Amino acid sequence: MDTKLVKAVNSQRLNLLCSHGGIELLPEICLRVTELLIDSDSKAVGRLQLASKSFFALIKFHEKSVTKTVSKNYHNFEIVNGSEKFVFSFHHGLDIEELERYTYPWVSEMKFRKTIVEFLVKHEITEMAGTIDGWPSLNVCKKELQFKLNWFKSRALFLLFRLSDSVTGLYTTDTIRDQQSKFLHSLSTKELAFIGVMVEVMGHNFFIITKRTMLKYNPAQSNSHESSRSNSVSENQAGAISDLNDNWIRETMCVFEDLVQRYGPYFAWAYLEGSRDRLSKSSQWARCKIREGIANMNAFELGYTMSYASLQSVVWRAFRQKQGCGSASTWNFAKGLVEKEMKVCPNDVY
Repeated sequence: MDTKLVKAVNSQRLNLLCSHGGIELLPEICLRVTELLIDSDSKAVGRLQLASKSFFALIKFHEKSVTKTVSKNYHNFEIVNGSEKFVFSFHHGLDIEELERYTYPWVSEMKFRKTIVEFLVKHEITEMAGTIDGWPSLNVCKKELQFKLNWFKSRALFLLFRLSDSVTGLYTTDTIRDQQSKFLHSLSTKELAFIGVMVEVMGHNFFIITKRTMLKYNPAQSNSHESSRSNSVSENQAGAISDLNDNWIRETMCVFEDLVQRYGPYFAWAYLEGSRDRLSKSSQWARCKIREGIANMNAFELGYTMSYASLQSVVWRAFRQKQGCGSASTWNFAKGLVEKEMKVCPNDVY
């Protein structure tokens, strides 16, 4: 610890905070106030640091103990990869930074990640109940099924946080892809099944959401027969336009899936939540990444550049190697593993 901070705490310990009546608060009380404020509003530490030089020195000197105490109130910080010593932070939009555990910015990031998980678990992008046949399910009442599906979603999102955090300290595409591939191959078949199924679900729902949005803003596409008559376009031409749109959505879906694995659940949140405010930094960043991904895909198809295997293909390849199954049976094995875990999941938390 910086000796200047220690001196500031010791020499100015009586110049911390005062009540309206002029009573000076002890350092222990100041730290307790800090814990309570950060617990309710993780951004409060920034304002507290402006209180006085000695107060700044005090809370900086005790940063680790304060954040440890605060984190005990959130046992599910582990669900957002809070046990890692270093994690990536996307809390400030375009500025991606590396955070160390038990620091004030780390607490803010963990609470932000919890918000992301809660948002995605409830969002249509992860919907699995009653949409199509084929998703993992159990023969239980609707309420219990939803609870177990939410449990699965939160665990799968946790693994996606781990996947994105596995490349902290790496910044080139080659090293990032290599590290994420190694990380995926280090996972168990169950963990690979969780990631693989979750990304398939999110990709499928992304397609539905995007298709619906396109029809909303281009109503003529929703009735190709009327469109073909009113615009003198043949049914074959109208069908070709619809197929072209579907192909574009599928390409975008593949890019979306890859970015969710590269940047974790934050990317899905930025893309979906940002749709409410397209001028926000997170929305602009997410859409820029989508455009870059599509441009790279087109360049590869035209033979201009080399390309990397999609992370989802790496997931399924690693799964087949560990499970010892073929491509045709991959989904059934993965689905079965997810359902097996859902059956025995705890009933008190998700």
